Amino acid sequence: STLTPALGVKVKIASILDQGDDGEVSQASATQVETWFQVYITIKRSYPAEEDEPTAAQLTALHHRVGVVRATPYADFALWGPFGRKAQRAGKFRAWLPAPGGGYFCKELPGPECMTHWLSSWRVFVVACLMLEIVSEAALQSYERTFEKLVRLWPTAWHLIVIADDKCRAEHMERIRRRTASTVSNGHPR
Repeated sequence: STLTPALGVKVKIASILDQGDDGEVSQASATQVETWFQVYITIKRSYPAEEDEPTAAQLTALHHRVGVVRATPYADFALWGPFGRKAQRAGKFRAWLPAPGGGYFCKELPGPECMTHWLSSWRVFVVACLMLEIVSEAALQSYERTFEKLVRLWPTAWHLIVIADDKCRAEHMERIRRRTASTVSNGHPR
């Protein structure tokens, strides 16, 4: 689907959505953003909380990824968050990674440093997905509950859980999407 762009405003995907995407797109117009907000209001019967509202740039980048590129919904939580991530730009977590000669070494990686920061990014992602009508609310709730359960079960393994979460959303969901699309195109409903 095409967007009516905001005049002259460009969105750099690598600084908003996915560090690995060097693309740049025209930001959606205020009218288009308002249409997306109306979709959310129709679904939820209320406005999103201020801290959960995606920016026009975030919505544009996610719409481009899903609606134009036809990739799965994904946002790098090292970039994506409330208020365009201004409050959490320095978010990092410590990961213990295997060393070549055995043992482990500590490395700081960009991303949410705790469950509270992950949830703040996740909630903005949920609102954006509902506005763009790209993921069902039930699927988003199920994913969040599963993630929270993992953190509750293994609270000292935050670094492993958040790395696995990002890898799942960035890579594994695409494999699931391809398999599902193939199954449906071969005449087998889910």
